[in-house]
Amino acid sequence: MITNPPHYLDNARRVAADRLDAFSDRVHIRWQYFVPPIGVGLLTLLIVPIRDSVSVQNALFLYLLLCFGFALWLGSGPAVLGALLSFLAFNFFLVHPVHTFRVAESDHAVALIAFLGVAIVTGQLVARVRSRTAIAEREQHRTALLYDLNAALIGGVNLESMLNTISAQLVQLYGAASCRIVQRDPSGAMMVRARYPVSLGVAIDRQRDALIQRAMDDGVVVGRSRTSRRVVPARPSRPEAGLMPGDELDTLYVPIRTATQTLGVLEVNGRPGGGRFHSDDEAVLTSFANQAALAVERANLVQQAANAAALAESDAFKTTLLAALSHDLRTPLAVIKASSSALIDDSIDWEPGARDDLMHAIDQEADRLDRLVGNLLDLTRLQGTVLQPNLAWYDITELVADVVARPEFQRSEHQISVDTPDDLPLLRFDYVQMAQVLINLLENAIKYTPTGSTITIRTYRDSDRVHLAVADAGPGIAAADLPHVFEAFRRATSDARIPGSGIGLAICKGFTEANGGQITVRSVVGAGTTFTVSLPIDRPGTDDHG
Repeated sequence: MITNPPHYLDNARRVAADRLDAFSDRVHIRWQYFVPPIGVGLLTLLIVPIRDSVSVQNALFLYLLLCFGFALWLGSGPAVLGALLSFLAFNFFLVHPVHTFRVAESDHAVALIAFLGVAIVTGQLVARVRSRTAIAEREQHRTALLYDLNAALIGGVNLESMLNTISAQLVQLYGAASCRIVQRDPSGAMMVRARYPVSLGVAIDRQRDALIQRAMDDGVVVGRSRTSRRVVPARPSRPEAGLMPGDELDTLYVPIRTATQTLGVLEVNGRPGGGRFHSDDEAVLTSFANQAALAVERANLVQQAANAAALAESDAFKTTLLAALSHDLRTPLAVIKASSSALIDDSIDWEPGARDDLMHAIDQEADRLDRLVGNLLDLTRLQGTVLQPNLAWYDITELVADVVARPEFQRSEHQISVDTPDDLPLLRFDYVQMAQVLINLLENAIKYTPTGSTITIRTYRDSDRVHLAVADAGPGIAAADLPHVFEAFRRATSDARIPGSGIGLAICKGFTEANGGQITVRSVVGAGTTFTVSLPIDRPGTDDHG
């Protein structure tokens, strides 16, 4: 028993299959020419038995209606064939003398000639109307598909969603069995970027890869068919020819092209209604591919614009950061440098009080420099979205007491009043970050209020939140500046003479929101400002570390 046939037998089978395919293609193209002889023969068989009771005009009218039907259903060629056959059949079987092509009466000859002319002309007109109607219907269908595709693509916000929408809409609107969108990865290999249905596999075998490569490199539509073993463009000399053997369904590969490049390939499996893909299918799918190319190009442009905007924002942030560093770091560094240089100058005989003042100035400016650098680092972390709070359960009353007890606030010439009830629940937050929020708010109040004024810290709760309010009796903030107080490097127009970088409140907002809270400001010019930090009340559980 031979399990593997010789190579020449396999080739012979392939040649025979190709010839059979070619014959079936020709038969498929010309089957409509077999209908007119059958139709004319059947009508003649019906009329012949009653020809003596049917007038010539009525018989010609019946044949003319039959020719109209051929033109309407089969096209121009079959209509002409039907007219000729009707002319011959009528002359041979119904016009005296019968069974000859001679015409005894001149009226009958004129009627026959007029019938032939009318049948051919009207058949051509009907066939032309039929053809144009079919073209209009196809264009209307294609326009409707493209409209639905564009409507579906409007909501796409990124390239991945665009590609998924295109593949899904092609299956749902066009009616194919499945669709995949294939693109090249950075290494040059083909990869599936989108598919519908999702259960469709992502593997690409060698045959498919070869066809995809050809569609992408040459920019032509190619495909594969179950019945033919030739790999050719989808619009060959015989448009109905299959392209390549497939596993289950015929497949068409349509390049997604722009004016400058090929972005990918549409792999469409299964023609609606079954059978092979035709030129009409290629036209519709090419329109889909063109719309897909525009959508992909638009998504790429949007992504490039977003990247450019992000780079511009990053450059602006760096520029502003450098400006803040050059301005705000220079003052404490200058004080530290001048004081330290004076202290180490042996030519100066310092009094004890003066020496203490210089050392105190160095200490204060070093603290100020430390806070500024810390704020800049915190702001950089916020801008980079790498902030990860270490959440745990704490008593906010203890946090307030801990911050107020810091030396810089104890030495302050402002009065700090604390109003905190004893029944506040435990809250879940990052202790270091929320302490920094309260420190920044207190320093901001001290900086912008008159010496000796009172700063009030008050905590209270409502149904689902605990609020921490820091109120001062300073000059207040103008209404035009209130919407911008939490923006980095934004300062009120009336604060130009007060040193500062304008990043403390931005850090307060970032840290508060990172801990699940929110911060608000309320201010009246001439009556003071109140900043309120609100944190949610959660029920303590086992997960205390976020």
